[in-house]
Amino acid sequence: MKVNRLRTQCHACQLAVLLALCGITFLLLPACESKEPTLLEEGEMTLSVSSQAFQEGESIPIKYTCEGQDVSPPLTWSESPAGTQSFALIVDDPDAPGGVFTHWALFNLSADSRELPEAVPSQTQLPDGSLQGKNDFGRLGYSGPCPPP
Repeated sequence: MKVNRLRTQCHACQLAVLLALCGITFLLLPACESKEPTLLEEGEMTLSVSSQAFQEGESIPIKYTCEGQDVSPPLTWSESPAGTQSFALIVDDPDAPGGVFTHWALFNLSADSRELPEAVPSQTQLPDGSLQGKNDFGRLGYSGPCPPP
């Protein structure tokens, strides 16, 4: 059945979503007046990410795929690590048949932000100033899992 195949193939994509969020890029820039590069000390950073649309280990609901409404799922995360200036979100599927496939690129999210609503609009700049890039479907914003037939 097509839905079961989609659910099986979406486990990797769901994991990629959660891992991408947990590995959100932190822009920790040195002071502007410094002429020499500043090395940041490595430290442990934790960030909890979740969605009310699905739980860890569950399939991504059809609503968030090409076979449904193909809207972005709602996401929430914990307090940002000290020194975070902004977030970047890259949602990719490392197990796609043609190699790593990017479903969403969103950047310049405020370090004070703690959530993204369901169905983030597909526009370059969002009202909060964050920016979206094109995904590997060639579209702006989020495009959900859509395994080949």
